[in-house]
Amino acid sequence: MDYYNIGTVACELLTAEAPFSVLKDRKTLYNDILTKTVEIPTTFSRNLQDFLKRLLDKNPKTRLGSRGIDEIALHPWLTDAPQTPQLQPSHLLIQKLVKEIDLEADKGILIDSKNWFGQNPKKSTTTKVMVLHEQHQRNRRV
Repeated sequence: MDYYNIGTVACELLTAEAPFSVLKDRKTLYNDILTKTVEIPTTFSRNLQDFLKRLLDKNPKTRLGSRGIDEIALHPWLTDAPQTPQLQPSHLLIQKLVKEIDLEADKGILIDSKNWFGQNPKKSTTTKVMVLHEQHQRNRRV
């Protein structure tokens, strides 16, 4: 498993910029990815700088994670990270926050949030969406 992309995503999330300019042509972009070093802000903590630099190491044999995912999980920058998510929303909260589906614009998209959390209601959200979609299609034909 190669964890280089975790480094690029983490870098982009933390700096609000892609580590390599995507405005270049594809060949130049690929060359930059293979040869250029990503500039890590010096305002980041030493542990965070090390975490990003090691994930973005060009050499996959020495890259952070080359000895397994535990190498990443045990990195000093992550030692204070909670082991379990602090927010564990219920399916009811997710349903409240997710906008109502526009059957015409979103046809073919199925949502089954209740089953995300291991609950098995009698009639799943997916089934309801499919039934609503079918009813909508029939009404359009009339």
